[in-house]
Amino acid sequence: MTEDLRKLLGEATPGEWSADGPVWNQIIWTDSETRLCFMAHSSGLNDGRDIANARLIAMAPMLGRKVIDLSEAMDRDAETSAARIAALEAESASLRERVAGLENEQEKLKEALTCIKNAWSVHGYDNAVNAVCAMKDIALEALND
Repeated sequence: MTEDLRKLLGEATPGEWSADGPVWNQIIWTDSETRLCFMAHSSGLNDGRDIANARLIAMAPMLGRKVIDLSEAMDRDAETSAARIAALEAESASLRERVAGLENEQEKLKEALTCIKNAWSVHGYDNAVNAVCAMKDIALEALND
């Protein structure tokens, strides 16, 4: 639609149009000396509508340009939004992978703490120290994975 409208605006009489004249003889002007068209009227049955129709027609070039501008802005916004959505989806996938890695590390650390707790309660302090050293090794291994 935008290209069709752009073509129509390019082929139509250029410029800002205006409407004036008595209700029974509304004229659409392209400049102060050039008439574009004379408006039909309702013979007094609906003067307000006759004037509104003439004003709306006079606004056609400006409205057409606005439609093109807004359509192009919406297209740019859609492209920008699509790119942003793609970037956010990639970031989300990366974060999910990182969370899964952290959950795995958390499980390894829980296992190490369980070993320490068991060593402390069953074997006493010396075995707990060995368990802490083992936990350090497990934690370093988890962090390096």
